[in-house]
Amino acid sequence: ALQAHAWAGRACLAALAAHGAGYTFTWARYDGIAAAAANLAAWPGDAYAVVNLAGALSLAGGALAALAALPAVRRGCYEAFLWGHVLGAAAFYLLACAHACWICWCLAPATLVWAVERGHRAHSRSALQRALVSRPAPSLLRVHLPQMRPRAGHNIAWLTVPQLGGALGTQARCSPRMSAS
Repeated sequence: ALQAHAWAGRACLAALAAHGAGYTFTWARYDGIAAAAANLAAWPGDAYAVVNLAGALSLAGGALAALAALPAVRRGCYEAFLWGHVLGAAAFYLLACAHACWICWCLAPATLVWAVERGHRAHSRSALQRALVSRPAPSLLRVHLPQMRPRAGHNIAWLTVPQLGGALGTQARCSPRMSAS
């Protein structure tokens, strides 16, 4: 699913860049470069007019999201990826709606799917807030990960570790966000 998301995003950006470049090239060819620049920078007052500047800025937001998702950025600094991807996508979405108001209707199904997925993820995450870790033997850990719908034995992991020493008591609570260092 992640690869499909990445390819769909790249294809969308390429198609939108071609769309903007095609219009800009056509304006420059028939009306001159100055008129093309004026068309691109204009923000008409009519609520139903196409706002070319918003379209160009929307494309820039999409480009920010794509650049933030590059493996070097994502692996090097996850927070830069996350903020760049989220803010770029938000700018892309909002400015696309400002570019042409009817785009909101085209984006509505994807927005609904996104909202349902985010709600499900938040609900699932709330069920996994704490893991119970116990040490039944000196070199054995029992990790109990609560689930929304627990199935017998599917939410327990047994870990054999050498020489734990006194690092853990008989019952400890750990956050799943703790990093192993």
